[in-house]
Amino acid sequence: KQNPFISYYPQNNTLRNFTEQDGILGKQYHPNSGFISSTGKLYFGGGNGFNLIDPSTVKQNPITPEVFLSNVLINNKPVEEHERKLVNSSFPAAMQSFDLPHNQNSLSIDFVANNFIKSSRNKFRYRMKDYLDEWIEINHGSTISFTKIPPGDYVLEVMASNNDGIWSDNAKEFHIRIAPPFFLSWYAYIFYSLLLITISGIVFRELRFREKSRAERMLFAEKVKFFTNLSHEFRTPLTLILSPLNGLMNTFKHDTSTVGHLQIIKRNADRLLRLTNQMLDFRLIELNKMKLKRSNEDIINLCRSAFDCFEYEATEKQINCIFNSHFKSYNLYIDAKKIEKVVYNILSNAFKHCPEKGQIILSIEETILSDQSYAETYFTGERFTGPSLEIKIRDNGTGIKSSDIPLIFDRFFIKEGSDSTGLGIGLHMCQEYIHLHGGNILVNSEVSNGTIFTVNIPLDSHRVFEKEDVILQYHFDNVARNTKDGNVAMAIKGTNRLILYVEDNDELRMYYKHLLSSRYKVLTAKNGYQAFEITSEIVPDLIISDIMMPGMDGLELADSLRKQTKTSHIPIILLTALTDKKYKIDSMSKGVHSFITKPVDEAFLFAKIENIFKAQDRVHMIVESETNSKHRELDVHESFIEKAHTIVENNLQNPDFSIKEFSAQLNISRSSLQRRLKAEVNLSPTEFIRDLRLKKAVKLLKSSTHNIDEVGLLVGFNSTSYFIRSFKKKYGKTPYTFQSELKVLDR
Repeated sequence: KQNPFISYYPQNNTLRNFTEQDGILGKQYHPNSGFISSTGKLYFGGGNGFNLIDPSTVKQNPITPEVFLSNVLINNKPVEEHERKLVNSSFPAAMQSFDLPHNQNSLSIDFVANNFIKSSRNKFRYRMKDYLDEWIEINHGSTISFTKIPPGDYVLEVMASNNDGIWSDNAKEFHIRIAPPFFLSWYAYIFYSLLLITISGIVFRELRFREKSRAERMLFAEKVKFFTNLSHEFRTPLTLILSPLNGLMNTFKHDTSTVGHLQIIKRNADRLLRLTNQMLDFRLIELNKMKLKRSNEDIINLCRSAFDCFEYEATEKQINCIFNSHFKSYNLYIDAKKIEKVVYNILSNAFKHCPEKGQIILSIEETILSDQSYAETYFTGERFTGPSLEIKIRDNGTGIKSSDIPLIFDRFFIKEGSDSTGLGIGLHMCQEYIHLHGGNILVNSEVSNGTIFTVNIPLDSHRVFEKEDVILQYHFDNVARNTKDGNVAMAIKGTNRLILYVEDNDELRMYYKHLLSSRYKVLTAKNGYQAFEITSEIVPDLIISDIMMPGMDGLELADSLRKQTKTSHIPIILLTALTDKKYKIDSMSKGVHSFITKPVDEAFLFAKIENIFKAQDRVHMIVESETNSKHRELDVHESFIEKAHTIVENNLQNPDFSIKEFSAQLNISRSSLQRRLKAEVNLSPTEFIRDLRLKKAVKLLKSSTHNIDEVGLLVGFNSTSYFIRSFKKKYGKTPYTFQSELKVLDR
């Protein structure tokens, strides 16, 4: 039998088994081999002998044991290999709490009790609150394990019994905390809550915005529809106004007063018709139904027509208007009406923001756009590079804040604080029209210093143009208004000389303008600032200026012009009532060519002008006669010509080196390059480049290291026949003859 000896304790109704650990000899005993002596001792016989038991000496162990940890493994690794902060002590017996991260949540724990009497009979029972709530009993030496404990706070309760099965009164507690991962932490839940609230808010706002946008689109569509219908209704009465009006103007063409009133009516009727057509175009653009109607049109004539529409506004505000074109005509396949509207709308804004007695310059020229053209410049439309026709409109008005520039092309945009009564669609229409043409609009502006709008239209091989500098000036001021030809464009034929006359007195300015116009082309400016702005676009052959003027006076103007490479060569005559020698000395120090006191003898003035031009011509002849280009230029112009020589010499082997590239590398316009080279060396840019190529060819032929074909290629002629013709035209002999003569001389 197993455990044949059992002791019963009636006081607590418990049983106690005796095993070999208690001194029992074996587990098998013979029947009827038990004996109780007179002293109360018990004898039992078995196969291994007999057992003597004295009941008076057999007593129960009353001491309840205390539980201690003997070993702890975290994720199957000893606790010593983990960070100290995970447990409250580095000794297992002193451990009371565990604070573990979410990825170290597997525990293996061994227990011992402080009962050393037959300790192998010690027993334990444990449970983990909120994870394993039922008590589990284990024997001495058993290990308890918890695998993948979920995040949370737990209490491990452990009780122990001694060798006689006496259990401890209170369970010992070990606190275990498994931290949640960061995505389940309390701050993560706060973040999730905030994120949910934010997303809900965004979704709600988006839904409201979409609903509001839908309502606004519907309202906008209804508005556009209304204005479109209204515009259609306006067209018929406007036609009925304009048609009889043209007849009335022909009928009363000799009645100046009546014609003036009729012109006011016609001008405003035309403007109303233009706005009506613009509203119809706006409707088509919104519906993406706007199409171009291209035809071969002269864009110079279109721009002049738009420019002429502002005669009344310019007259009322006494604005100095200049039209500058490097072409007499320029035909392109464009939608003429739309390009004219672009120029008209930009001019309308320029006149609207230009102050009284201000200045507006419209210039047209060919240019080559590169990536550098778009640097630090806002533009709208297509970003393209290559040849372009540039229409530039410059004013000296209020300017535009840099923060507003990207907004001015938005529909219905009106600058904050502006007293404008417009609809805010003019520039938006310009943007759409230019976009349809594949071009763009560049904007440069500075508050209080004016704005420059540059319209670029890409060019193709179908363009046809006639080169001729056209410089027109409209005198819209009180003096000019009272003269018969005050509002007539300045255009003098038969001379290439251009004079800029600067005078703040209206009557004097108009008088000298008419006086000088008999022999030269004349531009006028009311002060130094206007004159300086004009020279940035147009380089005159001579400047005649008063000294005492508001803002920038004549001396300051001369000083500013001499500091600019583009204008440093222009001769200057100062006319003034000042007789003090100090002013004469200051004038000479500023590089002024002549100082004439008022009143001016007209014959003397014309003689002085002619002497300056003749001196220029003599210099041209001297320069032309010299063979070494580096010794031909005058000291005063040395830096410009040297720079021009260097650029051409660096591009000698480039047969595609053009006038556009030449002017771009010199940072001046083509017309300015033409005028500057003519003034200094009496050569056009093309002649200047060809002249240097041929001089280099002479040096190569003298070296006798290359044949004729090679020399032509080395100096940039991609055609040998053209090289021979150019060489013969300049030197009177072919390269073959020239080379043969050299060989004869060498012999």
